[in-house]
Amino acid sequence: MALPQSELEREEKITAPVALQQPLLTVHHGRTPARVVCKWVGVLLIAVGLYGFMSPMLEAQQRGAHNFIHIIAGVLSFAAARLPAARSVRAFSVSAGAFFLAIGVVGFALAENASGLWVLVPGVIEFGIHDQWIHLLSGAAWMGSGLIGLKKGV
Repeated sequence: MALPQSELEREEKITAPVALQQPLLTVHHGRTPARVVCKWVGVLLIAVGLYGFMSPMLEAQQRGAHNFIHIIAGVLSFAAARLPAARSVRAFSVSAGAFFLAIGVVGFALAENASGLWVLVPGVIEFGIHDQWIHLLSGAAWMGSGLIGLKKGV
């Protein structure tokens, strides 16, 4: 037979209010298309940026600033995949997709010669034909994945 608890012991077992029991931030890591694409495009851009720094073959087309921009964009994309709200991930995907698609289209339109080189800032930011394709493909992947769950609310 259990002994009756004192008043003090009963007070210690009172639980916190329901609002305090809920986590302040619920991170949803469901595999939505936008999350998956943000993660993998982020990894791709980080790899492209690092490769640009290490490869002397690309030196003429990719300068340090351009490689650094690829790395920053990759880190932002990878971080966006970890955002708690799926709506925020989609917003990043659509925004980044529109930006990268625009850079890709403008890059092809303003290319100075058959090699596809577009010089934005001479010696600092120059876009080669490979960059145009990376921008177009990354932009299309981001844009498509961001638009995919709009009607479903994913």
